[in-house]
Amino acid sequence: MTRGRIARLGSAAAAGALAWSTALAGPQIESLSARWDGAEARVSYRVIGGLTDATLERIHSGIPVRFRHRIELRARRAVPIWPSRELGQTTVETQVEYDSLTQQYRLRRDTRLRDKGLSEPIVSEAVTDSRDEMEAWMTQLADVRVTPTGGRASGTLRVRVDVTLDRRWILLVFPSTVDASASAGLVVPD
Repeated sequence: MTRGRIARLGSAAAAGALAWSTALAGPQIESLSARWDGAEARVSYRVIGGLTDATLERIHSGIPVRFRHRIELRARRAVPIWPSRELGQTTVETQVEYDSLTQQYRLRRDTRLRDKGLSEPIVSEAVTDSRDEMEAWMTQLADVRVTPTGGRASGTLRVRVDVTLDRRWILLVFPSTVDASASAGLVVPD
């Protein structure tokens, strides 16, 4: 083998490894922010890489696609080996369904608050023909409220976000979910 051929093989292998590692990186949560507002936390973030080519293909073929966002408010651990205590939780499910006849996206967002015994979801619906609006609806959440259910929250809390985006199959037999997680600190003013 000549040096040129070895160099080309090396650069091709490096490009393949870069593409493979980027594909494995998966979706990520970006710009996670939490603030205390009165007696509840307000959480905002966006998911990067959540709408893959395969997901967009499913959307444009008319198959409904749903993302599940779970936001938890947790007390910090008193002892390092102790589990943290959950103070509140909000679940937001975003869904899109594409109508190929009208070329419009039907969007739906169900928000379930686990506070004050509220079991009915808060439902928001919209219709748009803009792909950018659809992507923002599915991947960006702003000022989602999470209310502590057990007493008054104080001190430094933790906000944890888990987003389940897709289900894939390994060897066509084993289900695997595509998800992203992140957490941030939140200081409750006295």
